[in-house]
Amino acid sequence: MAVLDDRQAKINVNRAEAELANIKSDMGLKKRSLAQLKKVSTAGGVTSVMVRDLEAELNSAQAQYRIAEEELSAAKLKLERLRIIAPFDAVVMESSAVEGLWVEPPATLFKLIDPARFEAAILVNGSDARGIVVGQPVMMSSSALGDEEWGGQVVQVSFESSDLTGDEPILIHAALGSNAPLVQYGQVVDARIITETSENAIKLPFEAIFKRDDEMMVAVVDDDRVKLQPVEIGLRDLTEVEIVSGLRAGQPVILAGADFKQGTWVSPSLIEESQFNNEKGFPYREKYSDVEILSTEQLRKSYQNVIIVDVRSRFEFDVVHINKAVNIPLASAKFTTLLENLRGKNESIPLVFYCNGHTCTKSYKAAQEAIAAGFERVFAYDSGIFDWLRANRDYTTLLNASPAPLDKLVSNHYFQSRLLDFDKFKKKAVEKNAVVIDIRDELQRATNLALSTKELPLDQLLIKLNSGQYKDKQLLIFDAVGKQVRWLQYVLKDNGYENYYFLRDGIDGVTG
Repeated sequence: MAVLDDRQAKINVNRAEAELANIKSDMGLKKRSLAQLKKVSTAGGVTSVMVRDLEAELNSAQAQYRIAEEELSAAKLKLERLRIIAPFDAVVMESSAVEGLWVEPPATLFKLIDPARFEAAILVNGSDARGIVVGQPVMMSSSALGDEEWGGQVVQVSFESSDLTGDEPILIHAALGSNAPLVQYGQVVDARIITETSENAIKLPFEAIFKRDDEMMVAVVDDDRVKLQPVEIGLRDLTEVEIVSGLRAGQPVILAGADFKQGTWVSPSLIEESQFNNEKGFPYREKYSDVEILSTEQLRKSYQNVIIVDVRSRFEFDVVHINKAVNIPLASAKFTTLLENLRGKNESIPLVFYCNGHTCTKSYKAAQEAIAAGFERVFAYDSGIFDWLRANRDYTTLLNASPAPLDKLVSNHYFQSRLLDFDKFKKKAVEKNAVVIDIRDELQRATNLALSTKELPLDQLLIKLNSGQYKDKQLLIFDAVGKQVRWLQYVLKDNGYENYYFLRDGIDGVTG
């Protein structure tokens, strides 16, 4: 690491080594002379006195040699003591050593860090820190290291339960783990703390759980009648909750069952997995193969170093969006002009477009239009807002709140329970207090349903919903292709509406 002034010490070592070499040479000479003298003495040519004298001289030289060895060891030790050596393999974090400045122990010259004991300092929102304890696994990655991910564990929590009242950041320390790559002090890492896991769990949309008589309940269908059944709940993710006990796999459960009474006759309509499984795979990537793609993980890692553009409608953006995204609807007549105001065509910072998800093509089309207009470094995040919300709630704004609040989320199962095919939609349209509302804009109204309908473009409907005008009505709402109602669901739930349905696939699904 460093040395003190060791010039005199080196001279002393050299002097001791030279003295030792001289004595060794003299000792060797005396050994040879003694051997020759003993041969002559045997032949009677010299006296025994001369032999004894030479033996005494050799013994004296050997003693001097041992003394010289000790002096050399002492000189080397003094030299060694002038070196400053770390007690372990370390990284120097701070140095106060100044060349030529006299120092004495116990003055601090260096502050060290052991790379083998690096920890990650993780900031977690207070409301999300509940349940974090020492020993829980942590998955970490760093954009500087590509896509590599490694496992560590929580080693220290720095908060009290009273600190967990809001979204102020809480500090968690995590060991990097034995399989961690070589990281540098101060390097930024992304971390996922796994607080609990459960295998083979029964899960329900959170909307299916309600409280009655201080018990958590679900409404199940038993022989075409409603049966209210107490359950014990466990883990919760964004939109689903684990059922620990009280329900067996395969039992039909009524979504939003709080309004049902025990024994009520029902005619259940099952939601098939295929109805809400359309977010698997990317069916349009091959068609738009000329567009470069960013995955959710890649976008999260480069989040601070990209420009993110939401190309959906303003209404969709206002309901939910990536925190730092800028809204420039693809339908805007000034799309490329607005892009150029946001970022020059040849700038190096990446330009990333996103829309609703796997089956939405607006992100691809926006990227193509930008490339055609001369923009460089253009990407599509085709996983869309739903995947982003699931993976990055802290970086998502939902109904003007960030992190996206759990109590305002709507599960896809629950949304599907609000969709009706046209025959059922038509039957409900003649029920008491039913109001059929067409939320398309004027340009989309080339076709109509043979139903008594109010034409309320989305912006006008939102005003009425926010004022509570339709709270006593059964709302039957349709759009063009069934996309806008997905976001309208959030507004209805947030405003406390309970009696509403949507036409599956919109009017285009009926008229073709």
